[in-house]
Amino acid sequence: MPHQQPPQASPQDGFSIARKVMDDVVVRFLANGGPTVARIELNKIAEVLFKVYADGWEAYEAALEKIRQAEMAIKQAEECSREELKDLLHQLKSVTAAAQQDTPSSPNAERQNGTETDDVELPSELASPKAMLMWQRLQQEHMMDSRYQPVGLSRTDLALLAEAMNKRLGDENDNLLGIMEWKPYEKLWGKKNMKSDLQRALSQDKTPEFRKRIEKLFEGI
Repeated sequence: MPHQQPPQASPQDGFSIARKVMDDVVVRFLANGGPTVARIELNKIAEVLFKVYADGWEAYEAALEKIRQAEMAIKQAEECSREELKDLLHQLKSVTAAAQQDTPSSPNAERQNGTETDDVELPSELASPKAMLMWQRLQQEHMMDSRYQPVGLSRTDLALLAEAMNKRLGDENDNLLGIMEWKPYEKLWGKKNMKSDLQRALSQDKTPEFRKRIEKLFEGI
């Protein structure tokens, strides 16, 4: 049986089917793995198509360019997110500065020298974009000052607040297992044994009302 040459071009676009195959690979794996996986799979198929089609290299470069564009789009999106976070932090500072004009400073936030103007470095667990939205609402409600220190909240209130924040910041598995990370809150607020404070809170009559207040405040986060 005589050897048959593979078709070198499709009648629609004038290119061999190498371009169609490579485009299909890029589209599939960009959607199911991202640019890195798409590049790996494209290189695998390209090794074969180079040997069969004369325009294999040209088709490869065209497909590779699509991956580069996807990488650039992802990078731009990440930069956009960082800029949005910066804007959020700027807005948060403006809100808290205005609130401080009307709200007396919290005794818990004062240093021994009587002044408290320095910024506070939040623990990384409490500085995510989602956490910053919660801090913003707490400060708008005058429950936290500009240094993320409690205003008019008892130890049991703080334990309930930490629990509510932890549920929103923790992953689903931790929440199902009831895992609570107290260290970031104890470090930020200068407290110890907050787990015991939570246990005391569970026996207090005011707890359901306070929890409803926090749930409403954090609604949508």
